[in-house]
Amino acid sequence: MSAAGPDGTEQVPGFTVSSVDSVGAGDSFVAALAVGLAAGAAPAEALRAACAAGATATTRRGAQTALPRPADVQAATGVTGPWPAEA
Repeated sequence: MSAAGPDGTEQVPGFTVSSVDSVGAGDSFVAALAVGLAAGAAPAEALRAACAAGATATTRRGAQTALPRPADVQAATGVTGPWPAEA
């Protein structure tokens, strides 16, 4: 994927995971992207976190049950994301 920002365009690679169900991947992607941008992350950083969240969601079955928490994303992809730490 590509992220466009004030300094130009940056390529952001996807993630390889053991996918079992794609339901919820888009919701996870959009949520992580929105949270990252709202947190003030650079477009490429927010996009990387969104890709990681979407990929992580495909590792579980279902919709709401597949939505990953920050710790799940980090365990699956190594990305800590620009989102707030969990309480």
